[in-house]
Amino acid sequence: MDILHQYPNPLEKIDVYFSGEEFLKQTETYDLLFLDIDMKGMDGIETARGFVFETES
Repeated sequence: MDILHQYPNPLEKIDVYFSGEEFLKQTETYDLLFLDIDMKGMDGIETARGFVFETES
């Protein structure tokens, strides 16, 4: 955990989305994503595929 102290605000902002669809509709950019495999509707794997597809376009 010492690495977290090297940055002034390591956890400056945390956003929570309750579905993959909700996440893919937003326009924020993120450095790190945690996706749950067992989300309602579109799961974490499908969300990651959608996210990668959109960023490559």
